[in-house]
Amino acid sequence: MQVDQERALEIITSPAVAWFIFGLFLAFFGVISIILVYHWRKYGLNNKQIAFAELVYFPVSFVLIGLSAFALIMYLTL
Repeated sequence: MQVDQERALEIITSPAVAWFIFGLFLAFFGVISIILVYHWRKYGLNNKQIAFAELVYFPVSFVLIGLSAFALIMYLTL
């Protein structure tokens, strides 16, 4: 069986594949975030350091995800 390398490259570099990978990343991030919040709430016992971690984790994460989405949009529109 011979693989058409040009067609394979076209599929790999398609925007749908890039958005699919980004979606998988977001799903993974969501699962990890749920686990972290559960453990912070269950075992943190209202610790100030845990509250600070929550306060920093989500805004920084959303900024980084937003920048990643922006970079993906810019990359795919070139």
